[in-house]
Amino acid sequence: MKRHIGLLAIVTVLAACSQSENTAVQPASQPQQGGFALQSESTGGAAQVTLSASAAAGTIVTLIGQLNYDTSRLTMQNCEIGADIGAGTAAGKTLYFKEPTPGVIRAVVAGGLQALPPAADVLTCTFAAAPGAPAGPVTVRAQGNVADMSLKDRPFVAEATVDVGK
Repeated sequence: MKRHIGLLAIVTVLAACSQSENTAVQPASQPQQGGFALQSESTGGAAQVTLSASAAAGTIVTLIGQLNYDTSRLTMQNCEIGADIGAGTAAGKTLYFKEPTPGVIRAVVAGGLQALPPAADVLTCTFAAAPGAPAGPVTVRAQGNVADMSLKDRPFVAEATVDVGK
């Protein structure tokens, strides 16, 4: 019974993500909000962007969000759940992600009612330089909502700069 309720919740969330329109990205004057940070690392032509929750983010049971990036500069390769919150951990979460339109990655982190650790890497997405992209910095933005056991949404916004061609 619990499994059916959990699966129904995940299907509902994914359906809402795929049917909603792209939401506006917060202006750069507020690059971080809600206890989240977006960190980047560029090596050998690839770049990794990691969405991390700090203790200031509060209790998190689910996350629904999106990453926005410039497709003329980057190409998404893959996204993975944080090692401390995935299957086989106390949190036991699963990452569901999809790129419904170029430059927008929608992500859901869900599974059970266990909370994430107080400070954890939630997800990491890997990007490659787009063919013909000029070298230099490009911004990736994350935004979305998290919920705790009360299921009250709390927004977050974060951004990072990736160096293309390093």
